[in-house]
Amino acid sequence: MLFVYTVVIIGMVWSIRFKTISPHNYIKILRFFWLVVGLVVGLAAVEMAQIILSGGSSLMEVISKYLIYSNSYVLNFIKFGGKRTTALYFEPAFFALALISIWLSIKQFGIKTPKSDAMILAGIILSGSFSGVMTFILFYLLEWAFQYLNKDAIKKKLPLAIISLSVFLVGVIFAFPYIATRLGDLGTEGSSSYYRIVGPLVMVGYSLLNVNGVVRFGSLYEYVASFGIFNGADVGKTIDNGLYLLIIYFSWFAVILALWYMGKVMKMMINAFGDNQNYRVQLYLFTPLLLFFTGSVFSPEYAFLIVCPFILRKALNIAR
Repeated sequence: MLFVYTVVIIGMVWSIRFKTISPHNYIKILRFFWLVVGLVVGLAAVEMAQIILSGGSSLMEVISKYLIYSNSYVLNFIKFGGKRTTALYFEPAFFALALISIWLSIKQFGIKTPKSDAMILAGIILSGSFSGVMTFILFYLLEWAFQYLNKDAIKKKLPLAIISLSVFLVGVIFAFPYIATRLGDLGTEGSSSYYRIVGPLVMVGYSLLNVNGVVRFGSLYEYVASFGIFNGADVGKTIDNGLYLLIIYFSWFAVILALWYMGKVMKMMINAFGDNQNYRVQLYLFTPLLLFFTGSVFSPEYAFLIVCPFILRKALNIAR
């Protein structure tokens, strides 16, 4: 079944090469993206307002009844004073992931869209997803470097480079308390950051160092629970880190594949200074970074978010 699923996804991306979007339709498609982003970010803003004013979110509870996956842990987190939003999605990280996928799709058009950029950043902040915030910061820093850190740009655009970097640093200063808090959570057992990044390392090490450490498909819940790593007040039964999950399933093969892919991306980055056509590096870097958002690497909706920007890139007939 996994093989069939993989073939279908690859076929989707391959077949779209014969479909080219006409330039006169760019604005229409971008308006559609703008409406989608406005809808989900507006909904997240209403959810956050309700959480701040009442300490809960009846709106999220209503939406949760129509979700495929349960978001009960998010609702419980809010009841104990947490402030996270999910809009139409089942968890904050997936909400942020969807926004970044849409953002990269928009960037394939090569048109500046400051309103959409601002709305997407606001949505990621409202989600409370640390992975989402850091990914957005990284992608913007990379784009700044690719635009301005080359000989021609430094000579012609030095004042603009300094101004844009200064504005970015001011934003980081305002966000620093949040970033510092989330980084501190890496050492707090039971926190989502600890459970996603630090806690599973013992399982990863066991899978790499023991022949019998590789997990069979269908037995992950029991395997994870046996390590007794807490996710909140309960012992966790899932892996919320896609890279760790692949290593637990495929051991050194996953490590070698990840290193090979990152080597390709690094070569791409070296050649991108002054020539990063339509966020090309960020698009290819999105796939490995996306692994840190969720452990649902084999779910169709996860693959769909990866595939969408690539489909648009092919449909727009971008050669590189």
